Amino acid sequence: MKRLFRPRNLLLLAVLGVVAGVVLSRRAGAPAPTYPDPWATPATPASPDPSGLGSEAAEPTGEPAPTPG
Repeated sequence: MKRLFRPRNLLLLAVLGVVAGVVLSRRAGAPAPTYPDPWATPATPASPDPSGLGSEAAEPTGEPAPTPG
């Protein structure tokens, strides 16, 4: 029992206690991560295309438009 309370062992126990206290206090102080709830708000349906051409024709493709004739 005398070996447990030697100054070197007491110093090691004190250092371990300080390290454990710092780690636990930082974990307790950090806010919990919040994730968005996918079921909280319903997804809005896509509005109909006013041009009536569809989404493929409304998006530019990078190709020149065909010329009539």
